[in-house]
Order: sequence, then C-alpha cells, then structure tokens
Amino acid sequence: MRQIFPNPTPGVWELIVENDNVIQGKLPPSLQSAATFNLSAAAARVEVSPATLTIDRDLAQATTSTEISFINRLSSFSGGLTDSPLGSAFRDRPTLTANNAQQVYEIEVPPGTEYLDASIGEPSDPAADLDLYLIDCTGSEPKIKDYSGEPGSQETVGVANPSSGTWKVIIDTFSAPSGKTTVEYRDIYTHRLFGTIKGTDLSVERKIIGVCTARIDVRGQAVPIGRRYLAGIIEVTSEDFSSVTASVPDARRRNTFIDLRRRVALGTAIVETKRDPDFPQSTPRH
Repeated sequence: MRQIFPNPTPGVWELIVENDNVIQGKLPPSLQSAATFNLSAAAARVEVSPATLTIDRDLAQATTSTEISFINRLSSFSGGLTDSPLGSAFRDRPTLTANNAQQVYEIEVPPGTEYLDASIGEPSDPAADLDLYLIDCTGSEPKIKDYSGEPGSQETVGVANPSSGTWKVIIDTFSAPSGKTTVEYRDIYTHRLFGTIKGTDLSVERKIIGVCTARIDVRGQAVPIGRRYLAGIIEVTSEDFSSVTASVPDARRRNTFIDLRRRVALGTAIVETKRDPDFPQSTPRH
C-alpha cells in the first residue's frame, strides 16, 4: 500500500495503521493475532532556478537552448527533468472583495491538450485566504476536477488530458481581513502543436542537498492567438511516482469528498515568452 500527499501542510503529521479484521469484528477473538508490517516515509522537495524563465517572443519556428538548475532539499530520489509540450497561457491580477467573493475565468481547451494548469499567488493582503477550483464544463453537468484550499493564497490546480471544450477556473474568497485583495493569476494548457521543452538531463539518483545543472531546448512551432502567449511548464519528476489519487471536499455537498487523480511533480518552473506590456488582457467572466 502506498499513500502520497502532494503539497502537504507544514507541521507534524501522524500515521495511523488499523487492522480492519479486528476493528470491524470480521474475525472471532480466537483467530485474531498481531500483525507485523514495514513502514517507510519520505518527504521530497526540489527547487528549480530560475522559477520563471523568460525568452524572446519570436520563438515560433525557432529553438532556444538555455541552462537551469535544481536543488534537492529533502529525500534522495531517482528522476530528473521531464520532456513536455509548450502551451497557451494567460495572466491577470484581479481584485477580490467580500462583496464580490468569486472571480471566474473561462478557458476553451482544444482537442489533444495534454495538461491544463491554473495557479494563484502573491496576494496584496498577506492574510487573505483564497481557494481555487477547476471545473469541467464540457459535459451536460459541470464537474469539479481539482480543488486547492490550503491556508493562504498560494494555490494550484491541474488535470492531465482534459476533455476539449469549455473549462472554468474559480477563485473563491474564503477570507480577506483587509476587505479586499489582489492576486496574481495564471492559467496554461499545453499542446504539442505549440512546441516542446526537451531536457538533456538524465534520470539518475539525486542525493540530498544535491545541486544539478541541465540544459533544455525550447522549440516553438506556433504562437497562441488573441490575448494569450506562449509558455510551458518545466517539471522535475521521480520514477517512484507520477500521479496520486487525492480526496477533496465537494463544494456542492456537505461532508462529501471527491477522489481526484493528480499529477505529481517534485519541482516546477515556468518558461514563457516576453509579453507585450501594451497588449490588452482578456476580460474574465463573473
């Protein structure tokens, strides 16, 4: 049995192992006996530098090679940089207030998209607590596909191989002690048609507090239209695990949880093209 907890809340964690045969009375007392097992635990965290890598805007039909580094802060692991597609990204900095508790963004996801990701951070009110929802609106009924509601306002949601069609990202204000807050918002969907990110780094054993340097080749093939720009996600992953099933609260039903499949990355960075500061941003739907 294996349990993985992405982005755990800092602090003390407790593991409880129960014998269901004894607790639920499945076996009579005469047949009950002590069980033995081996328990191992590890914490993993990788910092990628730079956290945001900005390259020239004219990347379409061109390749840029650059160097990045990452440092393993916790347990040793086997892994390295993962090849991934480029994608179409959008950024905004909305204002959320107690009277306008939600901000909603719509994303039109094309067929063949490999990953859809959205994140918030850097609130103007450091005490603000914001939650993030990713909603699949491609079917007859909207479905929550991911949710992030940790204390504070640093939240990320994502889903692999999303269905094509309309998706929504909802920023929900749990609390804003100052009355309002702004927050940095970014979404991106990746697709091979936009280009690729390829690393020269091999998947090898990474020691604790080990610093690694690797080159990546960023090749663009197309530029997003409209008010979006070319970007991608650089990921450091482990061979030991690549995805996990997590239970999150169902916002529509009290005391109900939804099992979600999440991709696991030990460390990430963003590669993006230079954006025109005069380029207007799209207007989100409320």
